[in-house]
Amino acid sequence: MGNRKRLGIILIVVVIIITAYSVAKNGWNDNEDSGNGQNGDGDQEDGGGDDENGDAGDGGDDGDDTTTKRVIARVSVDDQEVKMYQNVTFDASDSTTDFGGELTFTWYFNDVQEGTPDLENSGPVATHAFSAPGIFDVWVAVEDMTVGRSNTGGITIVVTPPESHVLFDNITGEVGARLSEFFQQEWDMPDYVNRVHVNISWVPNGWELGATMAPSSELPNLFDSDTLASSNDGNLSMEREDGETFTAESWALRIGNLNGPNSLDELDDILEVRVTLTLFFDQDYSPEDGGMGPPEAR
Repeated sequence: MGNRKRLGIILIVVVIIITAYSVAKNGWNDNEDSGNGQNGDGDQEDGGGDDENGDAGDGGDDGDDTTTKRVIARVSVDDQEVKMYQNVTFDASDSTTDFGGELTFTWYFNDVQEGTPDLENSGPVATHAFSAPGIFDVWVAVEDMTVGRSNTGGITIVVTPPESHVLFDNITGEVGARLSEFFQQEWDMPDYVNRVHVNISWVPNGWELGATMAPSSELPNLFDSDTLASSNDGNLSMEREDGETFTAESWALRIGNLNGPNSLDELDDILEVRVTLTLFFDQDYSPEDGGMGPPEAR
């Protein structure tokens, strides 16, 4: 009996130990699974946070990273070979900005003064007539006013002289009856002019008008001029054809009364004159490159 009793006690203890071990083991595994699940959720949240931060970061970079955004200036023209005094239309309407702001346009034609912006054109479409022959780089600076970023676009234009050009067409002037009163018109003589023709008209009333033209710095008195032309029939034509002299920058035409008033009553008389001046150009011309670079972009 004693042995059986001891054996039964041992079996009971073994069962208790095995049961306790099994419970402890299962409890540990359940807790581990639960912890992993939480960690898994936590990892997923972290992952979601990374995705959310990544998307926002990408969007932020796109909004703030100006290195990947730019202003693009584009300019076009119908014909790149034109004549002096011909109205030429330039179009920069296809210019774009990645910044979404309002665009402004500054044009540089470089035929009058290199590097000086044209004040008569400030929109995407500009019209210009070249006053000199040559090869000119026309530039437009396009700026996004929101961010102050700009870019330039350019196009090359070849400008040649026409056969002739009416510089003044029936401009009106006044000539007084007194010999000291005269009408004078000045202009800048373009290069490659080889002949100048002037026609002057007025209402016939017995006045004899005389006219002379020369470089402005050399313009003589009407009565001392070797190139004086005169008429008393209401119409006067004169012409100068003097090759190298026409390279002077400024020229002038002077018109005055040659015989003075016929009486004291005519001292204050005024005669209206109309003048048409035509330039003729040398057609043996080889264009020279203007060589003007673009304005600096920002």
